[in-house]
Amino acid sequence: MESETTASGKPEGQIQIVAQSHCKSGSWVVTVRNCRFFAAPQKTDENFKQLFARLAAAGVGRPVDSEGYADGPWTPESLAEAISAIDGNREGVELRSVQVWFQDNDNGISDANIRWLARVFGCGDPEAASEWQTELKAAKERLYSESRKTRDFMG
Repeated sequence: MESETTASGKPEGQIQIVAQSHCKSGSWVVTVRNCRFFAAPQKTDENFKQLFARLAAAGVGRPVDSEGYADGPWTPESLAEAISAIDGNREGVELRSVQVWFQDNDNGISDANIRWLARVFGCGDPEAASEWQTELKAAKERLYSESRKTRDFMG
């Protein structure tokens, strides 16, 4: 892949493809962006829990090693730490909130925490974070819709 070189001699805007994985909707191209493991939103029909579980297990947003692989999957502790370290996030995030995201239940995520999670998955790229915020909000709405249908059916 061609890229321009900056005055420091480093490539500018270069995105390296490291792996390709598969999800329901087809290919999932994973790249390195800002020295982090990045995957663009795929606009799937997954609810928040399904989407989050896939991204956390893959390590999307984690630093990469010298070979371009994610530094392992997210844990509740590592993700809470990463969210709390974001500039502008004065309050951080409660570890308990993050633990709930990892659990198989109908509990979702607040809009404020979607914003921070999108910044992690966006790997420091404002445009990517915005796309992830849109995708995560849509997935949250699908989770709530599924939960309402279940309650109505059982109720």
